[in-house]
Amino acid sequence: MTLEQFEKHVFDTASYFTAVRFKTRGQSKRVEFPSYHKAIQHAKTFIEGPTMIYAVNGDGRSVHVVTHHSFE
Repeated sequence: MTLEQFEKHVFDTASYFTAVRFKTRGQSKRVEFPSYHKAIQHAKTFIEGPTMIYAVNGDGRSVHVVTHHSFE
């Protein structure tokens, strides 16, 4: 399985998605969502700064899906 296949597999079998934002140096906030679309909706609520979205499957494996920038 190539990395792209692995990433697609984790995304397709994801149990949940996380949105991670860095607050200050060494601190971040992580919020779980039942779907990719809900995680993106959450990311769109911020005025500035990136939000990283990760897919997490039932095996505990995760992949970075996208970094959403508020200006998009």
